[in-house]
Amino acid sequence: MTKKSGEDLRSFFATLLLTMAFAQHLVLGVAAGTSEAESVDMLRRLDAATTALEKAQAVPDVRVPVCEKGLVAAVADLNEAELLVSSDQPLLVARHKVAAARSSTTECLKNLRQSQNNVPYTSRMAVYKLVTKADKELEQVEAHIPVIKSKHASSGKWNEENDFNRALRIHIKQSPPEYGKQGKSEQPPSACAASMVDGTTCQFQPCAKGRGLVSCAIGFAKGVMGGYYGIDYIVTRSDDIADNPPSGTLRYGLNLARENPGGVWITFARDMTIELKGMIWISSYTTIDGRGFNITLRKHCMIVHNAKHVILENFNINSVKASDTVHIFGDSSKVWVDHLTSFGGDLGLVSVVQGSTDATISNCKLQNHNFNMLLGASDQDEHDKNLRVTVFRNHFLDSMQRMPHCRWGWCHVANNLYTNWGYYAIGARVSARVRTENNVFISDRALEVTPWHPGAAGGFDMSARIESKGDLLLNGSTFHQFLIATHDVSPPYPPDEYPPVMAAARINRLVQACAGQLTNARLVSVCERSSV
Repeated sequence: MTKKSGEDLRSFFATLLLTMAFAQHLVLGVAAGTSEAESVDMLRRLDAATTALEKAQAVPDVRVPVCEKGLVAAVADLNEAELLVSSDQPLLVARHKVAAARSSTTECLKNLRQSQNNVPYTSRMAVYKLVTKADKELEQVEAHIPVIKSKHASSGKWNEENDFNRALRIHIKQSPPEYGKQGKSEQPPSACAASMVDGTTCQFQPCAKGRGLVSCAIGFAKGVMGGYYGIDYIVTRSDDIADNPPSGTLRYGLNLARENPGGVWITFARDMTIELKGMIWISSYTTIDGRGFNITLRKHCMIVHNAKHVILENFNINSVKASDTVHIFGDSSKVWVDHLTSFGGDLGLVSVVQGSTDATISNCKLQNHNFNMLLGASDQDEHDKNLRVTVFRNHFLDSMQRMPHCRWGWCHVANNLYTNWGYYAIGARVSARVRTENNVFISDRALEVTPWHPGAAGGFDMSARIESKGDLLLNGSTFHQFLIATHDVSPPYPPDEYPPVMAAARINRLVQACAGQLTNARLVSVCERSSV
């Protein structure tokens, strides 16, 4: 086919699509808030963007495989978007396709810049101008696709596509009106009143639906934004492909956060178990929100490296090999790990190390045969002097040690439940400041909470301070505090941001009911009743 005949064919199909859209409106009327003029305008913009990207594909001497694949994927997504806009299909599916296309073109430009020495200047600039032109058209399309309800999605007949459409509409409705407009440095408005922020059940209240979740954060991670100002992304596929993950997978959504200024807010279309094919990397301004479904990740770890404003909410991650399960390191900050269930890791379950700070690990159920939680990497890593971590209302069970083990910085360990530890529950070294407050310790295999033993002062690093306040010791458990060091262990929270610590007598019932992933409304209800 000649270039001219190809252009004629594209012009024919564009005209056909416009005609189809007009005919649809004649038969169906104005579709769910979309006027005829708006649909025609969207089709024209999609056609213009597709034409620009096809011209970019034809630019000579652009030998960048990732860029070439990205342009092909973008054109394919836009062709699907055009068909969706011109038919009686949910326009938000088209919006999803447009977002995927923009992500592909962004990745293309990124790789093109990195390969500038291998691509002639004229070719590089030609691709840049064409892709930028396409992106401007797509930005207008993406911004003006309304929230609509299609007759297919409301028919009551379930299938994967309709389930995806329904979930996507619900989540977009919950997105803030300032979506994509404010800068990442601006604090989101508080969706839940301060009286609702109880540290445990707030996350499942109506005020916390969707991105309102951010107002429920407590402890040192309070103020975390996650992907509040980012794009919406719904995981619709339970498979995982480590290289070039397809749209719909969790890994694809996580990659979107790297190129979108506001990051990404990830939710799920249904219950699913994802067998990870490799470790997954979490970028700044990312939320993985598993509320409402039973989400399980298996086999490989989550890495939060040099990232800020990350929320990991309400899912199960287990059976991770050769790494800590959730590994937060490399100067990461404002990380909130909440309502996770984790067990069966080769190493620890959660670690916050190597310069990372301002993290909260809350309402998690953490069960492991040996190590559990490490805060501060080593005795030599002075970079952890600024470590600040809140460990709040977790259930630590059947582990040997490190629940947590803290080095260098401040660790506030409050309202947790400890059962059946094997060696010790809470440890500290090298000038750590540990306040344990209103926890419950129910001994079984071992009695002592700390690594203390007769003569410990002679052989242990006693530069850390572990101070117990209001802890409840049951079944003969003992707590030898490390009080030789004179550090002030009071957690350095900003004014009026001290976590809502409950009396220890209420913790056993509360944590038993609420810790870990809450997969359905019944479990949420049980948790809520236990908090009263």
